[in-house]
Amino acid sequence: MKIYLSGPMTGIKDYNYPAFELAAQRLRKAGYDIVSPREITPETHLAREIYMRHDLIAVCQCDAIALLDGWEKSDGCKHEIIVGKACGLKFYKYNDGVLNDIDIDNAGKKFDTGKLEWDHMRWGELGQIMEILQFGANKYGWDNFEKVDNAESRYKSALLRHVIAYVNGEENDQESGKHHLAHAGCNVLFLLHFTNNRRKKCNQLISR
Repeated sequence: MKIYLSGPMTGIKDYNYPAFELAAQRLRKAGYDIVSPREITPETHLAREIYMRHDLIAVCQCDAIALLDGWEKSDGCKHEIIVGKACGLKFYKYNDGVLNDIDIDNAGKKFDTGKLEWDHMRWGELGQIMEILQFGANKYGWDNFEKVDNAESRYKSALLRHVIAYVNGEENDQESGKHHLAHAGCNVLFLLHFTNNRRKKCNQLISR
C-alpha cells in the first residue's frame, strides 16, 4: 500500500522534518511504500503554493494518508485531506510506527460555536491599555480607581477628554506620552467594571 505522510510543518522547528523522516523510516521498515512531502520537495526557500502543488499531486497517486501528530492544526493537512477524500483514500493516524484507523469525518472536531475566539484579540493594542494601567498604578497604586470619589462621572469626563483630544488631532497625552485612545480604552475598562459591579450588586439584592 502506498501511503502519503501528512503532518504540520509551518511554524515548527526544522519544519518538523525529523518527525517525517522517523515516520518514513519506521513505516518502510514495516513494508509500506511511503511518500513523504519532506522528500518530494526538499528545498526550503520556495513559495508555499509550490509545495502544495507538488504535495497534492502526490496525494492523488497514493492509496492512503497517514496523519502525524498536530495534523488538526495544519492548513496544509486540511487541503491534503480534502483531496484524499475526493480520491477515495483511506486514512490512518500514525503513532510511534503504528497505523491506526481513523474516522476522518469525525476526527479532530472541536465545537467552539458561541465561545470567545481569543486568537483574534489584538494583543498589541491591549498591551497599550495595560501600559496606561501600569502608569496609573505607578502614580496612585493598583486599583486606586475604585476609591476615587464620584468615580463614574470623573472617568466619563476623562474618557471624553481623551477622545476629544484624539479627534482634534492630538495623538499622545502630554503627561504620560501614551496614546489618547489607550487612555480612553483604560477609562472604558473602568466604567465597564463599575457597571458590572453595580449590576452584580443589584442581582444579589433581588435574589435575597
